[in-house]
Amino acid sequence: MSKALKITPEIAEKNPHLQQSGFLTSLPNKFCGVEKIDGGYANRTDLHDADGWRNVVHLPYDVATQNKANTLSDYINENEELCYAYAISDKTPEEITNYQKSLIPSSVKKLHFRLACIQSGVSLASIEAVIASIPDEALRETTLTKWHYAEFYEREDAQLNALATALGITETELDNIFILANEI
Repeated sequence: MSKALKITPEIAEKNPHLQQSGFLTSLPNKFCGVEKIDGGYANRTDLHDADGWRNVVHLPYDVATQNKANTLSDYINENEELCYAYAISDKTPEEITNYQKSLIPSSVKKLHFRLACIQSGVSLASIEAVIASIPDEALRETTLTKWHYAEFYEREDAQLNALATALGITETELDNIFILANEI
């Protein structure tokens, strides 16, 4: 288990080589004058509690819906021991939306996209049928060429988005296909 120490003015005065505020999150070799022993202060576990070191509890959290604080705070564990932990808070709806958007890749490999379509219930034949039904010959040929020969499919590609719309695929469903393709 990791340990941490809150740096008080008293601790900072006794240890001028340390930062002057915040938390120390790794055991130093030199602390409060204890340095001339094999392995240094880190091996003197008998001194850690007396000097104010506490265990750090790593609380579980859902990265999609919660934030983990950058600084430690007091925490009482299940054994009613005073420890430190990074506080967990709920994300705002805007933060959740931004996190979800961050999962959507801007492009994916053609093979992965096609496999993701199949896994999502979108048949490749239906995509080709929509392409074949494009009335403008130049647009149809361009779209067909991209469909067959592009190495990557771009999430913001206008023709790909138009195909999705024609197939009844929503923006969210297309995002999910890109996310799935990125995981393949």
